[in-house]
Amino acid sequence: MDSLNYVKEELGLSLDINPELAAAREIRRSLRFTSEIHTSSLAKARLELAEIKVFDHSPLAGKTIMEISKAYKQSVLFCLIERDDDLIIPSGNTLVRANDKLVLTGRTKQLQSFFNELKILKNDPIKEVMIIGGGRITYYLTPMLSELGIAVTIIEKDAEKCLKLVESFPYATIIHGDGTDHELLMSENLEKMDGFVALTDNDEENVMVSMFAAAKGVSHVIPKVNRVELGFIFEKLGLRNAITPKNITANHIVSYVRAMQNSLGSNVESLLKIKDERIEILEFRVRQNCRLIGRPIMEIGFKPGILIAYVTHHGEPKVADGQTKVALGDTVIVISKRKGLSDINDILA
Repeated sequence: MDSLNYVKEELGLSLDINPELAAAREIRRSLRFTSEIHTSSLAKARLELAEIKVFDHSPLAGKTIMEISKAYKQSVLFCLIERDDDLIIPSGNTLVRANDKLVLTGRTKQLQSFFNELKILKNDPIKEVMIIGGGRITYYLTPMLSELGIAVTIIEKDAEKCLKLVESFPYATIIHGDGTDHELLMSENLEKMDGFVALTDNDEENVMVSMFAAAKGVSHVIPKVNRVELGFIFEKLGLRNAITPKNITANHIVSYVRAMQNSLGSNVESLLKIKDERIEILEFRVRQNCRLIGRPIMEIGFKPGILIAYVTHHGEPKVADGQTKVALGDTVIVISKRKGLSDINDILA
């Protein structure tokens, strides 16, 4: 029994989660950025969360957040800086240093525009993607990519699975062979691929073949890794957009449980944990009891380790600044170093 069915049966939840479909959607989204940028969705996919590393030659190094915002004039928010083992929720005066890891939020186009200005995002459209493994995620991902006009090549070593893939996806190129065979990959034009997704059932094979693809210049490389403990090696290997179905499943379960709590009085709409769960990103619904309503944020005292990131009014998320006011029915995204917040009023000093 898989983890989802176990949770459903043990807790009696009416839980409709398809982790393979969720993983395919995550991969489709990640293909919009390069392997140097780690991304995830936020606020029910209205916003993106992106992480980049600041290298010595970066134009961001040695500038404050305020200076960066003025120089690039992009509607992205710097919500977290990871510096060595320290996690910093920045202010406008916070200085960005080389080797920092910056976590930003914004809409996809806003982030793409910002990364284009930094020259860390290729503008070339994705035309061809190679997928290794013909499992369930591939069955969801292939039509998604085809709808975007992307040519798909699938390599699968099981002959029977290949026949089923040919029947299901006559528009895709199906190769019967071992996707970990470097000679086979090169013969199938790996170096000309814009994206590479490793979806076999073997974590080590996925990581190793993804490293090979990255070394051959493929700009969008995404391995599937089931064992979450392997996460620490991704950055060292340059594979920052790895897909971990267990994490996707866990986030869906947390969101579902939060929704149940919401019906019982909590106003947390969604919750995302990052940085080994040391940081929580929460989306609160503003209800009648909210003590922030109608007050400029700059006039409100918050507990340490809290950042008001976005306020969504009538479905339109906007970066919060000192003049921002929240209204009844809005949602507010909070970046928090404090754990266990269950009500928006918990963030007040």
